[in-house]
Amino acid sequence: LTVQGAHSKIKIPLMVREANFKWPPKFDGEAKAYCEIPPSLLAPMLSYGEYTSSGKAAFIIGDTKMRIEIGEIPDISELESPNTAVGDCKVTIDLTYLNTLIKNIRGVPSVTVCGYADDNPLLFKWADGTGEFRVLIAPRIEDE
Repeated sequence: LTVQGAHSKIKIPLMVREANFKWPPKFDGEAKAYCEIPPSLLAPMLSYGEYTSSGKAAFIIGDTKMRIEIGEIPDISELESPNTAVGDCKVTIDLTYLNTLIKNIRGVPSVTVCGYADDNPLLFKWADGTGEFRVLIAPRIEDE
């Protein structure tokens, strides 16, 4: 993230590695739904979303699978995780934040997507070397 003023420019990292961060109790416990997916599968979908100027990605976990829909045409822009999902949850998030996350974790073999309730933040977590990382992305708010 870059904040630019009239005479200055500040760069703020969107991903901060901090060991003692206190998570809200709701997101520190067991997720209602979760599934693992390789970030390498998400990269082509994000490229498609940028190409079509789509601003959202829907994560739908249910019936032992996770589907990700980008844009308005689900048949063309749908991806199904190769891993088995647990639970039921549906969350739509902003594609910009997902794109930033995936660009930073492309070398990771898999990321776990955790949903706590419909239209609530999604938790993305993964391990890299000896560190464990978690990123919480809020749901997209539609203007009506």
